[in-house]
Amino acid sequence: MTTKKEKNERKRQRYAEDPEYRAMILESNRKSRVAHREERNAKLRLRYATDPEYRAGLLLAGKGRKRNYRKEHLAIYGLTIEQYEQMLQAQGGGCFICGEPPEKNLCVDHSHDTRMVRGLLCLTCNLGLGHFKDDRRLTHAATHYLFRALREDFGARSHAMTTNPDDREQAKRMAARARHLKIKYNMTLEDEAELVRQQGGACAICGERPDELHVDHCHITGKVRSLLCLSCNCGIGFFRDDHNLTARATAYLRLAELLFEESLYEGG
Repeated sequence: MTTKKEKNERKRQRYAEDPEYRAMILESNRKSRVAHREERNAKLRLRYATDPEYRAGLLLAGKGRKRNYRKEHLAIYGLTIEQYEQMLQAQGGGCFICGEPPEKNLCVDHSHDTRMVRGLLCLTCNLGLGHFKDDRRLTHAATHYLFRALREDFGARSHAMTTNPDDREQAKRMAARARHLKIKYNMTLEDEAELVRQQGGACAICGERPDELHVDHCHITGKVRSLLCLSCNCGIGFFRDDHNLTARATAYLRLAELLFEESLYEGG
């Protein structure tokens, strides 16, 4: 009868000699870590808080050890420092989208669905993609929106707010809103209501109907362009209100999709 020790020894030998078996075990372990990450971390935090010997051991092991945080961060994406430098050089030393050279390290951008690294981006372009939900349809819509804003005068309008004369707090909020619209956008509450009516209460880029829409305006001319949801308003802000950058972001996301599809084809 085979003992447990002998079974484990055979597994260790197979793990060392069979690359396919080793890859299968590593992938199974990775999936298990991801699935039980919160549970495992909670147990470790509890042990750290309640076990003085365990806590002292960790603190002692950490003393005098200089951690390479950059190396650890890149390892999350499966990259080494050398691979990061190669990617940066291949991008011309700047952000993949806007091309600007970084003051610090660029962000590693990756697909949250496939986990595939797509490129290196500056912080603002990375945040811009995030606000557009990594959806090239939204960046494409933002490109059209910004390009059209260069050619058309949208006028001063904004979204509707109802009033209740008997509600003093509501009246104060209305007055504050009216002052804000007048000072910042030179528009009235009626202008705001008319624009909401024209847009059907929806964001001019993504078409969603949030509880609150935001007045978008050109920071050069001061002209009001339309009403946007918070994500789209922040998104075009991070892309500097530049339709060229949103167009490059669209191309960037499409290229990442094509590369992923190509990797699936080669893997099959």
